[in-house]
Amino acid sequence: TLLQASPDLTLTVNGETINLVYPKDYLTGPSTLFTDSQVSGDMVFVGYGIVAETLQHNDYKGLDVDGKVVVMLSGKPQSFPSEEGAHFASGKEKSRYAAERGAIGIVTVTTPRREKVRPYEKSMAYIHTPSLRWIGKDGIPGGVYPQILNTAYFSKPAAQILFKDAKMSLDSVYELLEKDASPEGFALNASIDFTKKS
Repeated sequence: TLLQASPDLTLTVNGETINLVYPKDYLTGPSTLFTDSQVSGDMVFVGYGIVAETLQHNDYKGLDVDGKVVVMLSGKPQSFPSEEGAHFASGKEKSRYAAERGAIGIVTVTTPRREKVRPYEKSMAYIHTPSLRWIGKDGIPGGVYPQILNTAYFSKPAAQILFKDAKMSLDSVYELLEKDASPEGFALNASIDFTKKS
């Protein structure tokens, strides 16, 4: 279970430091690996954060995310077949793509499509939900990646702060999504320091 008073998240964007408020600005869940979760690092936008070679899709192409915190859009391209898309866009798979490329944290950003299905305010109702994992013979919980030190889910206002004066604004990213285009990733002029206790 997440200790609800514990999440503390600071962004530095274009040299300006902003404290985000949990759960108004962002959501996070309990860790099944660490009692104390902490991640600090520069941030890189990676589109949907999906690698699906069979669908000729690689959001990490040309991006260096080693030792960085990746920022990804919720969901998947509309053009993906539903069953394969559900697999490629699952939280476990997105974590794997990030971990295999050296990322140390994940920030997921809400999208207009996500807001229609489950508005951010409704997601806030689930903040007390515990996490449950089976444990392998090695003592490590299944389906998690120890190198991913912390994860968060940003509301639209928090995401707008993150994309302020970036190569592409959040509104421009959303416009591409409406055309079912996948935005190319880029380094953000932002870093994060994020801690929580489970």
